[in-house]
Amino acid sequence: MAYINSPPSVIAEKLSFTVDIDSILESVSPLFSKYPSVQRSPAFGGWAIQSSNYSYTDGWAKIFAPYNGPNDKSPEWNPVTDYEKSLVCTQDYTKPTELCTPPLKNLIHQLNSLGLNPRRAKIIKLTAKSSSIWHQDGSAKYYQVRLHIPLITNPQATFETDFGKIHLPADGSAYVAKINTNHRVVNEGTEDRYHFVAHVWDTQHITQYHKYDPELNAGEAIHPQPGQWI
Repeated sequence: MAYINSPPSVIAEKLSFTVDIDSILESVSPLFSKYPSVQRSPAFGGWAIQSSNYSYTDGWAKIFAPYNGPNDKSPEWNPVTDYEKSLVCTQDYTKPTELCTPPLKNLIHQLNSLGLNPRRAKIIKLTAKSSSIWHQDGSAKYYQVRLHIPLITNPQATFETDFGKIHLPADGSAYVAKINTNHRVVNEGTEDRYHFVAHVWDTQHITQYHKYDPELNAGEAIHPQPGQWI
């Protein structure tokens, strides 16, 4: 796998830089009422910041998308069925949407300059008194890591794995976590939780436990069924 070995107790890794979340919220919060959130469920929804077609509604369907990283050595994505041909590679989710305000554009630029290669960035809202189901996003064969920057949260909002749970405070900190292991998000508070979330690939090795190496990310071509996460 394209991970260095990391202890299972590492639920999420805090990164060394901080983000001006106040300027982000000041710029984007007024747009939440203008552009209704895309709801995957009553508990989970939000707005795309990067998309494949410039729309904030893009990239929310529960479908497979190839997770090839930048410059990796995996087999090329060769769609066979009509369903596969309708999918968009994760690396193509770079186009700014209606909610990609100047502070968010600056954040995307910052993440790119750090070699994190953000893709499919979103602002995700987890409704108060709700949670996701326990799930695994994608195959353990491939490097699959997400960046989380809490924007609005409360002490009862947590990220949980089989090894424990952690609260990520909205203090400008950024975190990365593996998503192809069993996990869920929980918000037992009375206020909705908002996180900036993006798929990332740590190509400059600024993390301790989530380094990306394209030479290690080799696997077999996969042909999923509709609705299947791989």
